[in-house]
Amino acid sequence: MNEKIDDVDRISILPAFIMHHILSFLPRKDAAKTSLLSKKWNCVWSSFPILDFNQIYYLDCNGFHFPDTRSHPSHNNQKRAEKFMNIVDQSLSRFHQHKLQMQKFKLHMTLVDIKLASWVDKWIELALEHDAKEIDLMVRTEKDPWYTFPETIFVTKSTSSCKLDEPFSRSDVKLYSLQKLWLEDIYVNEEVIQAIIHICPFITYFAIIRCKGVKPLDIATFHNLKQLYLSGLSITDQYLHFNISRFPHLETLQLFICNELERIKISAQGLKMLEMEQCRKLVEVEIDAPNLSSFQYSDIRNEFPMIFSKNAPCPFELSLLSLSHRIDTLWFLKLRELLVMSNQRKVLRLTIHCQEVIFNLEELRGITLPPPFELELLKLDVNVGNSTLSFDYGSLIDGLLWSCCPKIFSLPTVLDFQKKCIKVLCEMVLGKEDPDCCCSFNHKCWRHHLKGAKIVTAGIEGLLDCKTLFDTWPTLPIGQKIQFRLDWEHHLHGRVT
Repeated sequence: MNEKIDDVDRISILPAFIMHHILSFLPRKDAAKTSLLSKKWNCVWSSFPILDFNQIYYLDCNGFHFPDTRSHPSHNNQKRAEKFMNIVDQSLSRFHQHKLQMQKFKLHMTLVDIKLASWVDKWIELALEHDAKEIDLMVRTEKDPWYTFPETIFVTKSTSSCKLDEPFSRSDVKLYSLQKLWLEDIYVNEEVIQAIIHICPFITYFAIIRCKGVKPLDIATFHNLKQLYLSGLSITDQYLHFNISRFPHLETLQLFICNELERIKISAQGLKMLEMEQCRKLVEVEIDAPNLSSFQYSDIRNEFPMIFSKNAPCPFELSLLSLSHRIDTLWFLKLRELLVMSNQRKVLRLTIHCQEVIFNLEELRGITLPPPFELELLKLDVNVGNSTLSFDYGSLIDGLLWSCCPKIFSLPTVLDFQKKCIKVLCEMVLGKEDPDCCCSFNHKCWRHHLKGAKIVTAGIEGLLDCKTLFDTWPTLPIGQKIQFRLDWEHHLHGRVT
């Protein structure tokens, strides 16, 4: 019994900032329960500087209904919303009594009655009064009159991060010390955005997502920008090249669903990560980024853009995500063409979500092919959904090993279909016999050029047969990756077709 008391005492004498750090890992509803443990914990909770209020998660989600249409609120919704607002109001009032500095104020809620907007105004003013360093606001309404953020939020000088979600309608933004700006699903005109841009010279992170009413932005005044996230915007090739080249400190660029982009040139000397997703018209990407370490591309189409890299002495990791229902021989051909365009891509991370795969060398008869590219490492993650029984893992492996020649082939072992893929790969590369599979074809398959293979996964190195691998399987740690070392003919590159 005494030992238990001592344990409690040792925790209770921790400095408040450490106890606050512990609470930061808990949902606010659970963190609040610690106030019942002791007077010390109650004091710590009352001074906790992260005030995170999300109406969806804070209340019972099954009991609170957010309508799809802006109809009249139900009586049940009204009562639950008022209960949530009382919780927020009491928490902020208690924090205000301590006269402490606030680290973060987050409020995500739906106003069932616009007349209650004055409560939200008061909360925002309290957050700013306590020098909140980060503000994340999403205040929706159930009927047409939009909630208008109070004037106070546009003149504060202490706030360093602000996130504003739909709906938002203001025209005078003055957040002088803002460092992080996230705009999502907002209807604003060009003047509002430009006011934000020109008044916030210290922005290092800028995200604009599916915003309506805005034209291409002049964001070049963000001289300290390190991260840029553009999604759902109608920006042109010229606009992107003109702006990106003017950010000397840019390290991360993310482009999602920018469907007007076709042939883009990205020149950024400090860029380390480039991510592109579902830019449907994109056919060519030229990259001038000597410090690039990661390039991720994903699309629902069976196509890849041509990617050219120059001035990139550091081999970067290329990540491709295919979300197509079906991948075929043409897809593997485009993958092969993509990889040989530059010798900088030594690591390929390939994630495939599909239900059907077809690979047939005969379909390539008469086509002039580039040589397969030799990779240092191929990381494959495949998800076949409900098609586990009918999925052709053999065609997938055939197509991939024809498209490129990895020295190391790595696969995860978490899901059943991933294990099936490993089993097929194991049987194909370890149980390989003298190939006579494609002697009548113009183009030879990978079997003609593979000299040998072995498993090099930690703990089971040197295994040369499938049976031993699967006998060892139950002893592998959860999430263990299986790696195969593939030994290709030395004269492979530049000669094999």
